[in-house]
Amino acid sequence: MSKHMSLLADLKTMVETKKVTSSGVLLLDHCTDRVQVLRNMVHCADLSNPTKPLGVYRQWTDRIMQEFFRQGDKERERGMEISPMCDKHTASVEKSQVGFIDYIVHPLWETWGDLVHPDAQDILDTLEENRDWYQSIIPQSPSPPPDTPGTEPGACGDKFQFELTLEEEGEGEPSLNHHHEEEEEEMMEQEEEGRAEEEQEGDNEEQEEGEEIKVEEEVEDEGVKEEEEKEEEGEVKEEEEDKGEKEHVTDEEDDEGGKEQPTEEEQEKCEQEVGENGLPGEEGPEEEEEADT
Repeated sequence: MSKHMSLLADLKTMVETKKVTSSGVLLLDHCTDRVQVLRNMVHCADLSNPTKPLGVYRQWTDRIMQEFFRQGDKERERGMEISPMCDKHTASVEKSQVGFIDYIVHPLWETWGDLVHPDAQDILDTLEENRDWYQSIIPQSPSPPPDTPGTEPGACGDKFQFELTLEEEGEGEPSLNHHHEEEEEEMMEQEEEGRAEEEQEGDNEEQEEGEEIKVEEEVEDEGVKEEEEKEEEGEVKEEEEDKGEKEHVTDEEDDEGGKEQPTEEEQEKCEQEVGENGLPGEEGPEEEEEADT
């Protein structure tokens, strides 16, 4: 029973999923879906006593209530707080069964009936008949006697006592409603927690995807930077080589330009010698005459 609300919430989710599909058939392709159906089936079997024929239902109800009352007697003997439905002096078997069906059994079997419709309709009909039977045998409080003149002073006290009893009984009835409200609130909290967990998982996945994309972008940026650095290094090397070649050419020009040029006096002197003696390898006029003689 500790997992009743969570199982009921999961079962309702499966029913809604079935209604959403166009075929109206619940496909149990995943192992988790099949396990969920089996868990709810076992839970329905555990709470199937009110769905049985009235004679069988009443026998098991008497047995479970006797067990509850024995537990309450032991708690009373030990001075402990008596558990709900275990005090044989105050517990009402009829009211307990009506509340048990209204707030626990019927919502579960109604949801299961929607899942396997219409195969569970006979079970639901039996459940409602058993609930109506227990509702019909709930002890009715006697109506208060009318006020008549000349009544004894004790009559007012009896009337007052009767009104207190009605208030106590009236206070006991909302407890079931309160219990039902608590169960509904617990179920809603569980659904909200489930949605929050799904949203958190979605946020985590998005964050992981964003981090992966960021890492990929950083890797790409690093590759681009490395290529740019290599290109810059190649350009620097080319500039250095061009600069070296230019410096080499400039040095050669400087070497050629550094040779001494003859002065005007040396040039005139050289021309006079050439005029007198001729160019090297040529014979002068006197030497030619002597040769003719």
